[in-house]
This record gives sequence, C-alpha cells and structure tokens, in this order.
Amino acid sequence: MSAFAIHIASEPREYSGAELRSHFAYTTYGLLGDSGVAFVGRCSVGEAHMVDVEDLRARDFIKSDRMLHFIVEHFEERLTTMVLRQRLLARLAAERLESLSGARLMVRGDDLYLGDGKNQKIYVLERESLQILTTFGDGGRQPGQFFAVHSIATDSKGNLFTTETYEGRRLQKFVYKGLGPVTKLDQGTVWPAK
Repeated sequence: MSAFAIHIASEPREYSGAELRSHFAYTTYGLLGDSGVAFVGRCSVGEAHMVDVEDLRARDFIKSDRMLHFIVEHFEERLTTMVLRQRLLARLAAERLESLSGARLMVRGDDLYLGDGKNQKIYVLERESLQILTTFGDGGRQPGQFFAVHSIATDSKGNLFTTETYEGRRLQKFVYKGLGPVTKLDQGTVWPAK
C-alpha cells in the first residue's frame, strides 16, 4: 500500500457532486496518489451529479446548508478493498465525532440517531444530509427522559434502545410504531402509552 496523504480544509467549500472525479485532491489541493480530503460546507447535489440511481429516480436530491464532506481517492486497489476502507473511515470518523462531542451515533436505514448525553435528548437526523428531522427526550429520571444517555442501538424491528451512565444506570426501549409526519422539531419527553 502506498502512502496516504490527508488534507483537512480550513475554509468552507461547497459540495455539488462534481467533486466525485479522479484526481480531485490533486487538482484542488495538490495531493497526488492515495489521499483523503475533509471539508465543511453547503451541499447541493443536483440531477447532473447524482450517483445513486435509486435517489435519482425518486428525485431525492441531496441538500444541506452545512455538511461534513469526505472524499477519499485510492489508485491501483480492488473495489472490495476500497469499500472496506470507506467503511473503516466512516467508523473512525464517527468515533472521533463521538469523542469530541461526548455523543453516541447509531445508523438505521436512512436515519442516524445521535444520543446527546449533555443535552439529554436523542436527535434523529437524515443520514445523507445530516438534517435534524426531530429530537425527543429531556433531562430526568422518568420514562422517556435521560440522565446521561450513553449508548444507543436498534433491533431488527426498528425499536430503539438507550442506556444511561452515572446514577441513571438503566436501559430504555422506545417501540417502533411506524413512520408518520413530524409535527414539531422537538418532541420533548415521549411518555409511554397507558
């Protein structure tokens, strides 16, 4: 394996999808060969640059006012090796974000669940754009409230599980009831049905 160069841009940069091309890192940042580039900026991927055919057919274009972007280029490697490296990078990035923020991340389908122990809530984000769809929870020891939410997981039925540290020391289960419209951004405490 050859050397791997990394560049983390200090200035914001808009992402349009045109950046997914050979030698982007070289032509933009002077990195020749295997490399990884990270930058923050607006995202607006239109029809001309959509790669995911399913999203293109659904006209589900990718947009966000602010997004963290990674572009990794590998040369002379098999596709399976590149996919494994991509997954490793995503996991390492998630671990680093978790360590910096104290939050926990969980991906399920098109949604990303972020357990925020500091603000005592769960964020539900759209996985591609990282747009917040809704939040729920509040500080406390009652059902649906959190005291230092620490871990988050889902099962095959879509149920969400959280654990808490400090004196919370408990597991909570949030039962999947299907999809519906989001009526407000912050759901507050989601009390159990009687």
